[in-house]
Amino acid sequence: TSSTNFGYYLNNDSANNYCVVNMYGNGSSTSSANSTTEGALWANWSNYTSTTVGNSIYISNIQNYASTSMYKTVITRGDFGGQGTEIVIGVWKSLSAVTSIVITTPSGWPLKAGSIFSLYGITSA
Repeated sequence: TSSTNFGYYLNNDSANNYCVVNMYGNGSSTSSANSTTEGALWANWSNYTSTTVGNSIYISNIQNYASTSMYKTVITRGDFGGQGTEIVIGVWKSLSAVTSIVITTPSGWPLKAGSIFSLYGITSA
């Protein structure tokens, strides 16, 4: 089994220090979910398997990643290759600045072959 579901550990924190809310729609139905005690900052919750999702695109924005005075909010938007769209809002309940990002999957499943991740940053203003 391979996974199209993935998430992040910020600063390698895998404790239940994340909150998430998810909203999904496909043109004919909608769903939502939330949790206040997650062990990762899940970027998607729609539980598609590798056989149902082809080319999916996710964009995650980590707000205030360098701040040491507020929790970090992560906004992720996803498109499932014409099968639906999703938004996940997550909060890492830590005042630490983000210094590392680890990509993880449920139950340690391998990511789908051909997955590409890119990291972009903004220099100091």
